[in-house]
Amino acid sequence: MATERHWTLPVAWAIGLVLILLVDAYIAWRMFATSCPAPWFPEFMVLVLVPGIYLVLMYLTLASRHLRGRGS
Repeated sequence: MATERHWTLPVAWAIGLVLILLVDAYIAWRMFATSCPAPWFPEFMVLVLVPGIYLVLMYLTLASRHLRGRGS
């Protein structure tokens, strides 16, 4: 029988944060080490804004799920 796994809020958020940091590091390396001339705003969006918004939305989703009693 399959068991359902519930992630706690800090564990799920930490996993997401680690994945975002790894992808961010790779993208930053590709932009800067390979001399990819990009304007400052797209670099800011790709490296800071989009991952930051994703982390906030992920936190709010997991927090609301945890508060409703679905998380463990």
